Amino acid sequence: MSTSWALTGNAGTNPATDFIGTTDSQPLVVKSDGKEIMRVTPVGVGVGTIAPLGAVHVVSAPGTSTNNGIVIEANSGTGSTPRLGLVDTVNTSGPTTAPTWFVDNAADNFRIFRQPNVSTGGSVLLSIDSTGELHAVTSETNNGVLIIANSKQGSTPRLGLLDNAAFNGLFLGAPAPAGNTIDTPVWFVDNAADTFRIFRQPNVSTPGVAYLSIDNTGTVSVVQPPTATGGIASNGILVEANSSQGNTPRLGLVDSVNTSGPTAAPAWFLDNAGDNFRIFRQPTLSTPGFAYLSIDNSGTVHVFQPPTGPGTSTNNGVLIEGDSSQGSTPRLGLVDTVKTSSPTAAPAWFLDNAGDNFRIFRQPTVSTPGAVYHSIDNSGNHTITGNVAVSGNHTVSGDITLIGADCAEHFDVTGPIVPEPGTVLVIDKEGSLRESCEAYDKKVAGVVSGAGEYRHGILLDGRESDEPRVALALTGKVYCKVDAQFSPVEVGDLLTTSPTPGHAMKATAAARAFGAVIGKALRALERGQGLVPILVSLQ
Repeated sequence: MSTSWALTGNAGTNPATDFIGTTDSQPLVVKSDGKEIMRVTPVGVGVGTIAPLGAVHVVSAPGTSTNNGIVIEANSGTGSTPRLGLVDTVNTSGPTTAPTWFVDNAADNFRIFRQPNVSTGGSVLLSIDSTGELHAVTSETNNGVLIIANSKQGSTPRLGLLDNAAFNGLFLGAPAPAGNTIDTPVWFVDNAADTFRIFRQPNVSTPGVAYLSIDNTGTVSVVQPPTATGGIASNGILVEANSSQGNTPRLGLVDSVNTSGPTAAPAWFLDNAGDNFRIFRQPTLSTPGFAYLSIDNSGTVHVFQPPTGPGTSTNNGVLIEGDSSQGSTPRLGLVDTVKTSSPTAAPAWFLDNAGDNFRIFRQPTVSTPGAVYHSIDNSGNHTITGNVAVSGNHTVSGDITLIGADCAEHFDVTGPIVPEPGTVLVIDKEGSLRESCEAYDKKVAGVVSGAGEYRHGILLDGRESDEPRVALALTGKVYCKVDAQFSPVEVGDLLTTSPTPGHAMKATAAARAFGAVIGKALRALERGQGLVPILVSLQ
């Protein structure tokens, strides 16, 4: 070939001997209009620079060495990796001393890292591996962020926050150099089966525990981590905007100690059901439970005992009302639902304050008005409805006022029928009482109490007996059966037994009447038979 090089093209060239360039260490310079455009050196091709730093080095101001540039390397000088460098030489003495940002491919990991200068190793600040995991750290020895589209700990997208302060560093995109560790604790947020979770792993490769999760219904679960390696997560909090056990917002407190896990643990809940605040317990998170306390929108508080066994109805309870539905009074109710279908159908005893009067009363159900059995007014006066049984002594410093008219005592009676009130009785030979049937009978005992409008005020000898018993008036006023056919009865006449069974008559024979007098008539009876009030005074 000719030793000349044609500008219109050449043929038959040999690349070993026919080329454009130099055969020594001197650069090849390309100029236009007398100005250098490109320089080829043993290091690489420089555009805008007389000292290229890599295979291709482009700077922003041709002919100078103090401005910005780009470095392209097929085989990095700091590692066998292709890389692209961005050099900013502002405020430095030149490109070789300027900090440089690089993107490269190291072991199939895309990395963004920084070197203090082009020849000094630097720190990887972000890397993306072949699975799509993205790692971002502040330096080799500090905090970082891990972004994973498909987690190695489960097919879930997640974002990790790493704090490797006080550790030797986390090296991303390549194995850690000798003397370094990746045992850095990591906090993650992820989406697992459409459930948002916040959880912690001891390091990026060891499974951890979810501390908080929110499912697609809005339920929030907050749990305590295991208390030991391999243990089950323990106590936790469950927040539900719309409970699976009912369309109600609720907050659950779960204690999974000594259980196989949170789902098998008993849980206490606070919820709002039908505008009623409730505290209730479930045997497990998915098993319906029982409300121990509820407060309705009127301020009424219900406290109930749970069922006594599987399939049983709810049991006893307490009802506290600031303003009773049965009257504008505060009250405390005691409900016993044994043998009833529900608390609302159960009889209830109440304590309340009505008009500054303390009352004890009973309602057939919590919504049905009832009867007051005991009340105390603000002067200390007691009003009691019903019988009162006392075990012990009564000491009274004032008067005792009795509505009843006589003092009576229980006696056994004989005969085919039990004598009715007002009947005159005598003592038989066995010591029991029977109906009188003889005139001037000195065995007369008295009159059966309770006839007419009079009732006994005191009743003695209330012991149980196998025989029929009646209350016999011993003293006081009592209605008595009287027969006036033997003599008309005037007020004040003494009365004795008559031949008419169970009836008294006027005592006209003074000698025979001694020891056979029942009492004095308080009303007249001119003829026939009738009930006459008498003053009992046996003599």
